[in-house]
Amino acid sequence: SGAPPRLLEFDRETGQLLTEFRIPNRYLPRDDPAADDTPSGVQSNLGFEALTTSGSPSRSTWVEPFRLFMATEGPLLQDLDDDLAIAPKNRLLHYLIGENQSTLISEHVYPLDLSPTGALVNGLSEILTIDRGGHFLALERAFGLKGFAIKLYQIATGGATDTSTVTTLKGELNGIVPIRKRLVNG
Repeated sequence: SGAPPRLLEFDRETGQLLTEFRIPNRYLPRDDPAADDTPSGVQSNLGFEALTTSGSPSRSTWVEPFRLFMATEGPLLQDLDDDLAIAPKNRLLHYLIGENQSTLISEHVYPLDLSPTGALVNGLSEILTIDRGGHFLALERAFGLKGFAIKLYQIATGGATDTSTVTTLKGELNGIVPIRKRLVNG
């Protein structure tokens, strides 16, 4: 099992810890053979990679809460499919942040592309907020025997199912609407 993922906010001037965001338990690595647990949590070196904000994160200029979005680079262990023909499913978290508050609002499925032939690692490495309407740019990056492959997508979270209560995304997404994505360049 790996180190647990964390999301921390620090004061830029003093370096003092301001906020430790609550990460849902399903992201915490668990693999206890004595307890006969099924491995779960983030994969080693495929935890939270992509992060973006919308609004003003400056505490001195807050007019309204801002939003923070972050996604795993790869699927959680409990979301991995045995069938390699099923596209991997990452998770994107949406937090609302205001003065003295940080609240997890929702979680959505990000459908990662299948790994290109010869890829050793394929993942979601970056997201960028385009607007406050749930539109982003997403960068998927693969590395393997042929070098790097990069694809840029425009994604939209509107209409995507909130999966914050879904234990596993293994198998087909029956009844779950994932984030929509459209290839921009790649």
